[in-house]
Amino acid sequence: MTVSAALLGTILGSMFAGIPGDKIGRRGSSVLGPMYIAEVAPAKWRVRLVGLFQFNIVFGLLLAYLSNYIVGTMHFGTAEWRWKLGIPAIPAVFFLLMQYGIPRSPRWLVKKQRVAEARDVLRMTGEENYEELQDITVF
Repeated sequence: MTVSAALLGTILGSMFAGIPGDKIGRRGSSVLGPMYIAEVAPAKWRVRLVGLFQFNIVFGLLLAYLSNYIVGTMHFGTAEWRWKLGIPAIPAVFFLLMQYGIPRSPRWLVKKQRVAEARDVLRMTGEENYEELQDITVF
């Protein structure tokens, strides 16, 4: 039941994550992260960065399992579940806070008619032709 619920949540989340992503920006979750990277990164780095992002998701899961295993060996008794929940929450909170320091997607900015900001983001990320926004199409 638990695994089925997690899989169903993953499927529904991936199907509908674009809706809040279009409204508030694409910075964030494991579903929107590759899309954000593809929109922000210069063309020569996109594939590597999206691949690194996916690797980091899997590596993070490995670290979560490892930390839960270590906590399980420490004999915390009835408080063990709190440790297993709290330790992974630390990097999650850090991730949430760090999102406010990254620039918004140029494609999202153009969609919201914030063209000057889109140019600034493209310039900041090293895009050589940051003045030419005709390559950015808005769906």
